[in-house]
Amino acid sequence: MRPGAPLRRVALCLVILPGCGESTPPPPTNNIEAAPVTPVMTVVPVVPAMPVPEARSARRCGECHESYLTEWSGSAHAEADRSPVYRAMRAQAPDAAACDRCHAPLAAVIGRADPVTAEGVTCEVCHAIAEVTLGPHAASWTLQLAENRKYGPICDAVEPYFHRTGCSPLHAESPLCAACHHLEHVPAEGPAVPVFSEFAEWQHGETMPAGLHCQGCHMPQRRLAVASGGPIRDAVSEHGDGAATGDALRLTARALLGPEGLQISGHIEVSGAPHAVPVGLPGREILLGANLVSGTGEILSSAADIVYSRMLVDAHGEETPFFRALRVGSDTRLRPDEKRSFELWLPAAPPDAHVELRLLERALSPELALALAIELPAPRVLQVQRLTAPWGRAP
Repeated sequence: MRPGAPLRRVALCLVILPGCGESTPPPPTNNIEAAPVTPVMTVVPVVPAMPVPEARSARRCGECHESYLTEWSGSAHAEADRSPVYRAMRAQAPDAAACDRCHAPLAAVIGRADPVTAEGVTCEVCHAIAEVTLGPHAASWTLQLAENRKYGPICDAVEPYFHRTGCSPLHAESPLCAACHHLEHVPAEGPAVPVFSEFAEWQHGETMPAGLHCQGCHMPQRRLAVASGGPIRDAVSEHGDGAATGDALRLTARALLGPEGLQISGHIEVSGAPHAVPVGLPGREILLGANLVSGTGEILSSAADIVYSRMLVDAHGEETPFFRALRVGSDTRLRPDEKRSFELWLPAAPPDAHVELRLLERALSPELALALAIELPAPRVLQVQRLTAPWGRAP
């Protein structure tokens, strides 16, 4: 039990497990006949009612925590239950309800029909996590909603009138994130296939003993009032997505003119990330490409993109969603502190042309998008570098 969890009160808890199973039947009663007695009066015992779990909308929380609501509203957590990629995955998953475990965790507590459930990983989810238990392939975790107690890493908070508070060192540590960011798919045959491996990569990397947790990058701290009208504090965490993918990548490049055209070569380096990039769902891609652009802004030619990603495949070696995968087909992701060289080629350039080197992030590979029957949004631009003449000469 985590420090700060109440032991005296009757609480209704929900244990979120990585799979589904049958409920445990109640223990048998002892049917022993008692000697007949003459009743004098009937006594009806008063049994305290179990507290009913209640989940409030993030908008309700935002009445006091406005900055948190604004940050969370633009985050991936807020989109967890409604992103097009997720909805397409859920539609094809063999057990769609199992997807709710992390994308709509309140479904198991208050039901799918409740509007708060559709808010995905909302305030009531993260701040009701009372315990996380790590397993070899996934984590299980406990939501405690019945006491209206909100857990967090601030341990000297004065309880407001609206809810209780609970001191939780766990909320400042990576195992909290492992509740959903630690997952392996176990096929019917063969070894487990990594799906969300960021926690495992952090756990076995050099940053864990150094004390850098997920929250250090993805929930950076600032000086702010936790609630409207409250005192200004140091070390108050942001509630958006924090560090972006492009923040961890450094590009160094040059263009040399050779007999076959322009050779663009250099290095892409991962700096500060304790996990591979791109992170998250297999099939997500980082693209490195180059355009030759005229003096008037017209794209004259483009080099083939270099793709950095992890691809899961089925028995035929075809890329497939993780719940149908049998193995990792390829993994070209960039590793922590890695400095990887690259080379791109463009035709010879007119004197007024320049090279536009682009680093992009794509939510899903085209092959996986085709398998899921969804239209991919345009890739997100992470970085752009401009290389201009005069060009050096290739040896």
